[in-house]
Amino acid sequence: MLKTMNQLRLLSRLRSTPRWIALFSILLLAVRAESAHAQDTTMQALRQRGITVSAAEILQRLRESGLSREQVRQRLRQAGYDPNLADRYFDELAKPDSVVGGRRLPGLAEPLPRPGGNLLQALASIGLIPPGSQADSVLDRPIRRPVRDSLEKATPQVFGKELFAATTTEFQPIMIGPVDPGYRLGPDDEVRLIVTGDVETGYNLTVTREGYIVIPEVGRVDVGGKTLEEAKRLMNTRLARVYSGIQTGATSFDLSVGRLRRNLVTIIGDVDIPGTYPVSGGATVFNALYLAGGPSDHGSFRSIDVKRENRVIGQVDLYDYLLRGDKGGDIRLEQGDIIFVPVVLRRVTVTGKVLRPAIFELKPSETLSDVLMFAGGVGAEAALERIQIDRILPAGQRSPGMDRTFVDVPIESLRAGAPIPLHDGDHITVFAISGERRNRLTVSGDVQYPGVYEFRPGMTAQQLIQNAQGLLSTAYTPAAHIVRLNRADSTTSMVRISLSDANSPNHASRVQLLDLDELVIYSRPQLINPDSVQVFGLVKREGAYAFSDGLSVQDLVLQAGGFREGALTTQAEVARRRTNVTVRGDTLADVFRVPLGLAIGDSLGRSVQEFELEPGDQVFIRRLPGYLPLQTIEVLGEVVYPGSYTVEADDERISHLIRRAGGLSAQAYARGLQLIRNGKQVGVNLPAALERPGGPNDLIVRPGDRLTIPFYDPLVLVTGAVAFESLVRFEPGLGVEEYLRRAGGTLPEADRDRISVRAPNGELRTTRSMLSFTRYPRLNREV
Repeated sequence: MLKTMNQLRLLSRLRSTPRWIALFSILLLAVRAESAHAQDTTMQALRQRGITVSAAEILQRLRESGLSREQVRQRLRQAGYDPNLADRYFDELAKPDSVVGGRRLPGLAEPLPRPGGNLLQALASIGLIPPGSQADSVLDRPIRRPVRDSLEKATPQVFGKELFAATTTEFQPIMIGPVDPGYRLGPDDEVRLIVTGDVETGYNLTVTREGYIVIPEVGRVDVGGKTLEEAKRLMNTRLARVYSGIQTGATSFDLSVGRLRRNLVTIIGDVDIPGTYPVSGGATVFNALYLAGGPSDHGSFRSIDVKRENRVIGQVDLYDYLLRGDKGGDIRLEQGDIIFVPVVLRRVTVTGKVLRPAIFELKPSETLSDVLMFAGGVGAEAALERIQIDRILPAGQRSPGMDRTFVDVPIESLRAGAPIPLHDGDHITVFAISGERRNRLTVSGDVQYPGVYEFRPGMTAQQLIQNAQGLLSTAYTPAAHIVRLNRADSTTSMVRISLSDANSPNHASRVQLLDLDELVIYSRPQLINPDSVQVFGLVKREGAYAFSDGLSVQDLVLQAGGFREGALTTQAEVARRRTNVTVRGDTLADVFRVPLGLAIGDSLGRSVQEFELEPGDQVFIRRLPGYLPLQTIEVLGEVVYPGSYTVEADDERISHLIRRAGGLSAQAYARGLQLIRNGKQVGVNLPAALERPGGPNDLIVRPGDRLTIPFYDPLVLVTGAVAFESLVRFEPGLGVEEYLRRAGGTLPEADRDRISVRAPNGELRTTRSMLSFTRYPRLNREV
């Protein structure tokens, strides 16, 4: 907007200037506008592709490269760019103050302008920044393209789209290096002529706008529109007129392209980033499409038109390259070429067991066989009986409720070469073969290698066990089972076999298996209930333990990790069930008190005869009489010495604990004492407890209690169904109604018969109503 206003002001001034000056200025404005438009188009394309490079980063790149100004100029000249593009940045580097770590230091002049797209492409072509860089900082981030999320990747994508979305240099235009003999010369190309032999000389010659070059002593040579090969033949003729050694072979010459020209081409239609792009003279349609992000989701990959001088000079099919790597159909671009990507006309989707599921574009003559070829063919798991097409019916074939249909294509039709036509929107599914596996046997249980094995006719259960490398030592051999599938009704039957009785007709060596049989080998430890004993009480790991012959109480305590603190280590109690209980009233268990030996130093000593346990025994380790662990109580808030205190006696009371804490501080609010026991608040009248120790208000404390004495806060919180929840300053003599009034009064839905007052110590006072009289709780300093 600001540029437009400035140009309008300039045009208004030109009205008062001489005619030729005005015309020249208007022409200059037009040229600048065209240049600015091309620059803006380039920058727009760069921004849309994520390229954001700051001037400070370019300064740091130049400094770290170690290249001089002249070296950078030479590289830019060789790449076909203005050699002075980076001079402004070298001027900044030459100043005393510079940029360090991407931050401008005090003393620099006006800030550098934001780098333009032409400069970024030039620096990329000579290797100072990564080609197509799209990091926020090209100094520390790699080149990345947008990546579709995992949910999007789970659905078929347009075939070929990923090629333009990925990071690649495959389609970067040729900027430096030799060109092929078919390169067609044009204005602004720089050719290098080197003559050797009898005459040693060389020239860098620029093709003029009229298409010719001027060679000293030779004159004008028209090379515009000619290929490099044609120009060499023409040059041979022209040089032979001046240098006689050309014909005899005493003198030879070489003609090559030094700096490629820059062409502006337009990419329109269904592409991701349409616009006008500057490309090198060696760029092709593939190069230009990559700059524009490739065809859009609705753009054609198969019929891309290249227009030159208002006529179509060729059509590019990207599938030639994508499927066969054939770039023969690619077209080299010229100044002013237009690349038009039309809307795709016919697409089909291929899913299932193909090597390359995707959405493919079809030409009118292509059929189902072509699409399967595009998809890489069917996979090894594909079911070859049929291929199904989910088709949207053409408009003329639709009826109410009949818009889609299925078409099953027998695979024999494809093998016979019959063309199967397809419609736009067809969804082709290649199904997978069944997961059912035949010719298999399964063995499970106590064998060395349980699993699935090959079935062979006449195979016995013994042979299957041998294939599984034999039985485990824990295998139960008197019996095993074969689970057999009845194919007629899908039920199962069970065949019992023996693994140990060699004379039995059902021995494993005599029982033949059928396909899909499962042999189950059982485990002895799993079939029996293991004997165990249990230990309870003050041991570190209570629970059940496996019984072993000779197991004593001392051994069981060792397995349980030893005694816990406070355990009675001199004696244990063992309970043993009776097995001969016959009538009600009989004794169910015998209880033994077992001495454990020395209690100190060798609590599991062997100084007494050990008591051996039997299966099912229960051992109890009791607490040492009179043992009580040290337990604490927390006293917090406004006391002289807040902290944790050990309970001195079973009957220690609150008043005694407060005295141990140094008494209350000057700011303490005794009426607000909070006693938390088992997570619940207990109301306590601390002043009464301190005034009368041992009285009814002086409660006995319990381990784990927490006492908190707050400081005096002369505020009353009014909350609930009131106009404004408020903190109101306490004033002696004020009633509940006055506090409600200061909080804006009650709301219409308020229940005034259920107003309650909670004191800081947790006591709750509620409203009392009798007949038509209502008595609200009192508030006093204790609240």
